[in-house]
Amino acid sequence: MEISWNHYNYQKGARYNSDISCVALRAPLSWRIIMKPLCCLYLLMLAITPIPARALPPQWKVGVLAPLTGDVAAWGQDTRRALELANEMLGRGEFRIVFEDDRCQGKAAVSAAQRLLSVERIDFGMIVCTEPTLSTAPIFERHKVAVVAPGATGASVSNAGDYIFRTWPSDQKMVEALFAYAKKRYSHPAVVTESRGMPEEFTRTLLRLSSAAKMPFESEEFLTGETDLASLLLRLKAHQPDALFISTDSDRTLSNIVQQLHMLNWKLPLLGQFIAGSPQFYEKAGALAEGLVFGDSPEVVCGDGKPGCEVLAEYLSRYGHPESSIFMVSSTIAAFMVIADAARSGETPKDHLYKARVETLLGSISFDQNGDVVGPAPALKVIKDGRPVPLN
Repeated sequence: MEISWNHYNYQKGARYNSDISCVALRAPLSWRIIMKPLCCLYLLMLAITPIPARALPPQWKVGVLAPLTGDVAAWGQDTRRALELANEMLGRGEFRIVFEDDRCQGKAAVSAAQRLLSVERIDFGMIVCTEPTLSTAPIFERHKVAVVAPGATGASVSNAGDYIFRTWPSDQKMVEALFAYAKKRYSHPAVVTESRGMPEEFTRTLLRLSSAAKMPFESEEFLTGETDLASLLLRLKAHQPDALFISTDSDRTLSNIVQQLHMLNWKLPLLGQFIAGSPQFYEKAGALAEGLVFGDSPEVVCGDGKPGCEVLAEYLSRYGHPESSIFMVSSTIAAFMVIADAARSGETPKDHLYKARVETLLGSISFDQNGDVVGPAPALKVIKDGRPVPLN
């Protein structure tokens, strides 16, 4: 006896051949009478058995430029973990995330952006640092790919182009608030600046405000990687400033400056930007950071079922407190939510982003004509008893 049949064939999870035959050749009539209903029963079982569908490939690709190595890698790694988690919990399998390490440097970012756009053919971009955002903006503009930056804070990003958006507020507001605080208390401050993207943006805004207020301001810069800054600090000290602004791109560099001030026995009021809010800084600096006033990112207040808060809670459960800041993680989650909303809208991403309002863990997010986030406002804080607390 020979029994032959054609089974189902599968391709891409779909059945494409339902022609199934069951015949018995060179078998006695009694066997054919028995086997015929059995074959029919077998065919019926195949027809009604559900076939698991293979998951569809992601519809949209997001390319991310982040410092995954180098002195500010904590910000890039926190972004990576937050983004992967947001995609896992909110992405519905619709997004593929591609990361490139730009070390928070413009030159590295340019080649990485070209690779993402030409080879990976991404649908959306995401950039962590200010300098890479400014360096690559013309490339994204040329390819007409919308970028949502969760950490590019520099004031100049406001004029980077029509396709550049950000979920972290511009430093302009933070510096204005910090300068207004300092203007009431000091008459002749100074600033020391790391010569690099975000810190330079901070200082440019600060000096512009001081010039408009006719307030004398001493300034010194140093290169990224320089560690012995004693001569630079002594030059500033010779001008006898009554307060010192410190603008760096990493908690390590900020901590180094604070420690060198102590070694020089130079005591004066210190002011800075959101890097001072990093646990890595105030834990390293210890008592030397006490009293430092800084402009910080907006507060993240979760509760009442705010969308995205479940992702932040899961992040904290899996990884603990971020090495960068809670706001960096929250801004990344919000940026993903904004991208997902634009992707699912069916509209051109850029056009949708300018008119959308997306509910996130940072509140209701929308963008102004410059792509700057509308809503979250920066806050002034002071390090007290070894921890940042709201000023006043």
